Amino acid sequence: LGIPAEPLFRSASGTVDISSATNVNEALELSDMNWFVDSKPLYDENGDIYGGFCANVRDKDNALLGIVSDKYRIVQNEDAFNFVNDLSTEGFEFDRAGVFKNGKSIWLMGHFPKETILGDEIDNNIVLVNSHDGSSGVKVMMTPVRVICANMLNLALKSAERSWNTRHTKRL
Repeated sequence: LGIPAEPLFRSASGTVDISSATNVNEALELSDMNWFVDSKPLYDENGDIYGGFCANVRDKDNALLGIVSDKYRIVQNEDAFNFVNDLSTEGFEFDRAGVFKNGKSIWLMGHFPKETILGDEIDNNIVLVNSHDGSSGVKVMMTPVRVICANMLNLALKSAERSWNTRHTKRL
């Protein structure tokens, strides 16, 4: 399993402007997150399959994204974020996207038009997060925080009053 020679994102903040995107596929293309995750078996020193775990790798460069339980179910980037395509008729616009830890965790953000409530302008951002290392599920949150870095993402995760989360595992 190899690590890519160049990082996927070249901006200093680790984020990419995706405001010209009109759908998820364009957003993933602009942010270089239009890759897939494959599950590969792990082998011990004798060449036998190491049961109970597998390696999640990125198809573009075979980079290791995480060692996960065999109960883990991959949610591809497009599948994790695809539902926002239906929000474009409601005024949703794409804004920024980024990766953390070489793609182990990815995020995408967009917003609805600002609202004025009791004289205050309110930002209506939607932030979507997906991980491929088993650290979290797929998360969707409404937040006034505009994510531009890892610290802002952590603030959005902690302060979101409305959020949804789904696991990468299937209950048996």
